[in-house]
Amino acid sequence: MRPRDDRRGCDEDGEMNFCPAPVADPCGVSLGSRLHRSRVRSSGSLAFGLCLAVLVLLAPFGDWVSFPLGAAVRGEHIEWEIDGFSSVSTSLIYWGLTLSAIALMPIHRVGSLILASASLAFLLLVFFRVALFEPEWLWTYVRESSERVTFASYGNNQFIANRSVEPTFVPVREFETLEDQLTVAVAMLGWGFYLALAASLGVLFQLAVLSDPATLLPATLLPACGLVFGFVMLGGFHPLKRMAQAELDRRQADRWLVEGRGLDAVGAYARATQSNANLAGSRPLLQKVAMAYDALSRGRDPLGGLASDLTSTSGRDRVESTEPIVSARRRLIGLRDYAAPAVTGLEAPLLTTGATLTSELWTLEGLVHARQGHPASAISAYDQATPRPDSLHRFYPAHADLELGDPTQALDVVPSLLETVKHPTLAADLLSTMGDAHTVDGDLKKARDAYVQSRELDRTDNYRVVRALSGG
Repeated sequence: MRPRDDRRGCDEDGEMNFCPAPVADPCGVSLGSRLHRSRVRSSGSLAFGLCLAVLVLLAPFGDWVSFPLGAAVRGEHIEWEIDGFSSVSTSLIYWGLTLSAIALMPIHRVGSLILASASLAFLLLVFFRVALFEPEWLWTYVRESSERVTFASYGNNQFIANRSVEPTFVPVREFETLEDQLTVAVAMLGWGFYLALAASLGVLFQLAVLSDPATLLPATLLPACGLVFGFVMLGGFHPLKRMAQAELDRRQADRWLVEGRGLDAVGAYARATQSNANLAGSRPLLQKVAMAYDALSRGRDPLGGLASDLTSTSGRDRVESTEPIVSARRRLIGLRDYAAPAVTGLEAPLLTTGATLTSELWTLEGLVHARQGHPASAISAYDQATPRPDSLHRFYPAHADLELGDPTQALDVVPSLLETVKHPTLAADLLSTMGDAHTVDGDLKKARDAYVQSRELDRTDNYRVVRALSGG
């Protein structure tokens, strides 16, 4: 007797035949179950890819470079000059690389991997451009950061105490080293940039998920890292090498300055600023340059006196007396008509810093008088300053006049500042001052409108506004 076999059957001729059993994998999962899982996985990959595409499309419209006071720079406004072609916006480059990577993902994994890596490398180049190759952006961020801190200190002293917490803000008031510049750049990058970064990393993650786990490291991760590094070096090797050399020159200059070798230090600082233009706006570095000039000339060069003057303004929020301010300003009088010979290229930044410092010292003296409750003396000091048209320093004399009962300057200055100050909390304080000015002027309807706008911007229990609206 042969054992029974359920797989046996008869063909049309009546002969016995063995029929294959349903196919199963070694774990006992049927082919149908595996097909179902494959369809679910494909649907999930498609949905994730669509989400990534939406993020890629939205990211360039966000804030890529932000500032403490002014409007942010969007990705579509960051242009790249290509030899032989017209300028191309960051948006177009990022869209082209990342959307192409998403489109190629189900067709050609290697091509998608190359484009996704190029997209990530491009974002790293944007970061290096912000940190190293846009001096005006870096200087603006540091200047506005300092102005914002000063304005917050003034508000705490002059306005009604407000228990609402200031949104997260890390002030960066100075920089010197290459590491400092990279730190400032991280603080400058806005949510649009990080959204783009998340989308690019998401594409690489999706490629890793679609890869065979056994070959994930050699097939996806290692090639991606290699491609990113290669693309970054291709686009930024020579500029980054120049920045590294500038950092070496700066460190060498610091050592020579400590050794008292003024001439060698000045030469090394000059080479550093030629390689890294950002350093021309670094006050800690210019302070050392002034010290090198002082050592070189044995105290006879007026540029050397800037070292102590820069020190006196570094802790401007802690100055309680006008005496050190007056002394520093008197020392700067010698620079007013000084025509330094352009030998090293450092003379122009030092003279510009001296002129700016004189204006800042007058403003600082006015702030000290304001803290002491002397608005008339504060106005006398403010009138000697020459702040930038978009500077918050223009607010202080207007507020001092308002304290003395004259709203004219506040009604003229505050609206123009509102056009440049985009941060909601600061704009709310400006609008509250506008409401105070209209109140003093007798226009209560406009005063209420300004207070209401201030409350809508701040979205907190701003006691200054609440008291004004409640008639307190």
